[in-house]
Amino acid sequence: MTIDSVKPKIIDEKRENESLMTAQLKNGSCYWQAPEYIQHDKHPRFFLILTTLSVLIGLYALYTNNILFLVFIAIATFLIFEWSGRKPLILNFALNNEGIMVHDRLYSFKQYLAFSSIEISDDTHEFILRPKDRFRSNLKFPVPKEVLDGARAILIENLEEVTHDEVLPETIARLIKF
Repeated sequence: MTIDSVKPKIIDEKRENESLMTAQLKNGSCYWQAPEYIQHDKHPRFFLILTTLSVLIGLYALYTNNILFLVFIAIATFLIFEWSGRKPLILNFALNNEGIMVHDRLYSFKQYLAFSSIEISDDTHEFILRPKDRFRSNLKFPVPKEVLDGARAILIENLEEVTHDEVLPETIARLIKF
């Protein structure tokens, strides 16, 4: 399985992520480009609440004389601010009976037990591959509607389809649009 060796691009313009997706089916394989994640613009209130909570927790850490916790809060706050402003890269995806290639890395179906699918917009689904190894995280990737049926057919040939059970961190991330 090969993919055009195009480096990931950073989204420069303020456009809808779904409109950046391009897709095609060829010889039993699916190819598409999509942003690595759906970016949500953060309201200034998000940053105000984050700063307020961080200061309050930091004051508690000082009050209890827990300097390590204070350092942890400072680093976590900095990282959240940094990640919330990051623009997603546009990645190349290819899917066939060997596995899924994300940009230049192949994820073989042999590493996964099952897959599930959730609709994240009218134009896009997200497939989640569940690994055999308990210590690995799920592999999630967006799939545009143009290749949805072909991608699902390839996945069903190679993996069992299961329902997606959202875990608490996913629910929180979805609710705060992070």
